[in-house]
Order: sequence, then C-alpha cells, then structure tokens
Amino acid sequence: MSAPRTRSRLGTAERRAQLLRIGAEKFGTQAYDDVWMESVAAAAGVSVGLIYHYFGNKKAFAAAVVEAQSEALLAEMRTDASQPLDRQVRDALDAYLRFVEANEHGYRALRNAAAMADEDVRAIVDRNTAELERRIAAALGCSAAVPADVALTVHGWVAFTVAVCLRWLDDRGMDRDAVRDLCARALLRVVAPPEMICPPE
Repeated sequence: MSAPRTRSRLGTAERRAQLLRIGAEKFGTQAYDDVWMESVAAAAGVSVGLIYHYFGNKKAFAAAVVEAQSEALLAEMRTDASQPLDRQVRDALDAYLRFVEANEHGYRALRNAAAMADEDVRAIVDRNTAELERRIAAALGCSAAVPADVALTVHGWVAFTVAVCLRWLDDRGMDRDAVRDLCARALLRVVAPPEMICPPE
C-alpha cells in the first residue's frame, strides 16, 4: 500500500524547494541507486508523477539537487577583497564550514555526486570546484592567468578541505574554529612564500 498523500497549498516554487530539500537528504545519506522516487514522494506527501512533472526523471532530479546545493554554498562565501589574504581565507572558511554544519546532507549530496554515473551531475560538481579555485586564486592576486604551480596548489587544497569536512562530519572530533584554522594553515603555509603568489599584471 502506498503512503497516504497530504493535501498542501504549497505554491510551485515552495513545492520545488521542498522536494530539493528532501532530495538532498536522500542523496546525502544513500547511494544514488538506493534512492527511490517513491520514497521522495512519500516524504513530501505528493505523487511520484508530480516529481516527474517538475524534474522530468531521476537523473534530472539529482542534478537539480546538486545544482541547488552548489549555488547555496557559493552564495554563502562572500569575502572582502580589500582584506589581507589570511583574513579572506578565514572568512571564506567560516562561511564554508557554517554551510557544511547547517546543511550536512546537502553537502554530502554535493560532494558525493561525483560518484553518480551521470555526466551532467559531475559537470555541476566540477563547476563548483572550479569556482572555489577561481575565488582562491583571485584572493592570491591572480585574475585571468593563474601560474601552473598556484593552480595545482589550490586544486589540491580544495580537495584536502573537502576530505577534511567529510571526515569532520563523521566524527566531530574538533570544533568548527579548529577545523577552520587547520584548513587555513594548510593553504597559507604553502602560498605564503612570495614565489607562490601571483605576480602583478
């Protein structure tokens, strides 16, 4: 017997947002193949057909969930370019970690999405990572041309930070400020030497 559906007066935008929140929880706690659209529909109190009406199919729904989390994360990370590099890094990490802590399932859905066998979903994750790297490079003084050593360093640091955050969500052995300082030191100790900073254009 299917779960009873509830009547709701949610508008289109509110309903879509609700489904994306439920999708983030599902994809953040289960493998893609283990997420059933019926379970999403039951949690929302709607028909499966309504989800397909909004998103088309399961892959498109997963892509929309990941896209929403990517946009929300990037929107949180606003820093003041007039501040010194170490302040910008710590401010960005504060925002990043607040998002991670407040949106655990969504963050896991975003960072586990690369394992989905879908090019569109992986492309969203790649764009999110590239934008994070671009912002860090900009804080280092790079704009259009990023030296290869800086680009590689920043790329590795982003991967390091993601791994730290996922582990932190698992065990919470450190408080958020300590995690922020750990990640900040990991970047600043590498890029602090003058030869690692982008030269003036």
